[in-house]
Amino acid sequence: MPTRYAIEEIQGPDLATFEHYWRQAEAGCAEASLFVRWTWVKPWLQVYGADVAPRLLLLRRRINDSLAGVVLLGSRRVRRRQVFLVRQLLLNTTGEPDGDSAQVEFNHLLVPTAERPACAAALLLHLSRQRGWDELVLAGVPEAELPPLTATPWLAFGEERRRPSFAMDLRRLRAAGQAPLQALSGNTRSQINRALRCYGGREALTLKAASSATQALTFLEELAELHRRSWESRGQTGSFASERFQRFHQALTREGFPQAVQLLRLRA
Repeated sequence: MPTRYAIEEIQGPDLATFEHYWRQAEAGCAEASLFVRWTWVKPWLQVYGADVAPRLLLLRRRINDSLAGVVLLGSRRVRRRQVFLVRQLLLNTTGEPDGDSAQVEFNHLLVPTAERPACAAALLLHLSRQRGWDELVLAGVPEAELPPLTATPWLAFGEERRRPSFAMDLRRLRAAGQAPLQALSGNTRSQINRALRCYGGREALTLKAASSATQALTFLEELAELHRRSWESRGQTGSFASERFQRFHQALTREGFPQAVQLLRLRA
């Protein structure tokens, strides 16, 4: 079944090749999530990519051979029921162990929103013709971004895990002239006000934004230490026990500060 998109695979891409095509695709996708921007992808490749040699796929429009978007495909092998060896492909992730993972969210194809359904169908058709894999893992993909499975009857979800993504729409608050505290439930407001009194009142708190990348890295280390203490008090290690998890967030801070990464320090 022909599609409007041709898919080209770059063999053995190095970091410079990834950056060249990734930035080109990103320039045409202003609405892209942070988790598919080069700010996130570069440190991800630097820290995790060497383990799995991820593949780079280019999605080109057949009508004029222009670049519509890019896809990073990671791969790994896992065992099912301690017996069956399963070969996985992973969309825009590298398949690092859960204990080291930075946990991608809001994952999607790096193509303009209007073209994503057609590009997803073309990608699935392309992969269906390839041997050497058994499962496609779409980690952190919002429900609205899932590919059109009805167009690919050979593909069926063996496992689907959902988790909520909590957020407060600041645009709605600004439009309504409403303070964030007013948008919360009465019980939550009561707990926050009680905590404020324990700290000595709102005037006893100071919030400082890191003013340089060096200071942001200092704040990050303080955050990691608080995180470790909190989890160790419960008999667990926490995410920052992973050396690779730490290196990834340090690299992300250096790459993304101040446009995409902000570190804040709250003191009482």
